Amino acid sequence: MVDARQIPLIVFGVGNVGRMFLTQLIQTQSSLAARYGVNLSPVALAEIDGVLIDPAGFSLDALQATISTRANGESFARLPGAQVDLSPVDVVNYAADQGVQNAVVVDVTAANGMESAHSRALELGYGVVLANKRPLSGAWDVAREFFEHPFVFFEATVGAGVPVIYTLRY
Repeated sequence: MVDARQIPLIVFGVGNVGRMFLTQLIQTQSSLAARYGVNLSPVALAEIDGVLIDPAGFSLDALQATISTRANGESFARLPGAQVDLSPVDVVNYAADQGVQNAVVVDVTAANGMESAHSRALELGYGVVLANKRPLSGAWDVAREFFEHPFVFFEATVGAGVPVIYTLRY
């Protein structure tokens, strides 16, 4: 059997939607590998108060622990190994500096100002998946890049809960 292709994920937002996304990822990891030949491996988990980065990818146990921590309302900044004071662009650049290639940025935030991180990811050849409309609803001179770039995918969340990520079909 051929090993599943590793696809690093940089996940912005580990609130309700982000936790549900990560939970689904944990639950479907083996079926994604069997069905599509991919292993979606989070290498960065970013929240407003801190960032966890592991260029080799987080284990499923580490992901579950992070989900539990956030569900209990604990701050990322207090987690072992957390980095603070990194902007979203810094997170993308740090991942690239650590040798992360062909990543996909998954933005499930409703934060303002994420466009620069998305643009930087595209410059690096990363894909971008948006679960919210904010980057697409701004001024056309900024949003146009995201509508026209072949590595940008977007869909809405369902009931403010789980993002439906179109790219998993391919």
